[in-house]
Amino acid sequence: MANQLHIAHSAAIIGAGMVAGGLYGCAVDSVTGDGVSALASLAVGPCMSAPTLLRPVGFYARLTGDLAAKGWIDPPGNLAHSRIYLFTGQADKVVSPKTVELGVSLYHTLACPPRG
Repeated sequence: MANQLHIAHSAAIIGAGMVAGGLYGCAVDSVTGDGVSALASLAVGPCMSAPTLLRPVGFYARLTGDLAAKGWIDPPGNLAHSRIYLFTGQADKVVSPKTVELGVSLYHTLACPPRG
């Protein structure tokens, strides 16, 4: 949950520590005109223990950008100066270490976007 709060409120929160944290917006199924549709089945399934069933990290980066463009969350550019700590155990049977790696990748994507 720390990553959800940190990314959504990145203007006010300058860092986060996550133990077995995943991707921001992982359980979001779709964005509607007045919010997001999220699925508990995503939250307790692919988001935790079946990361191979997740969409590519770029999807979650675009989702974050779209939500920020609507003014629903803070701009992800705020993350560039954040301090992040993510920890996972290789034997974790609840949250896959691969899910945590995807979360790290998303933070890298959001905080250090490619320059064209």
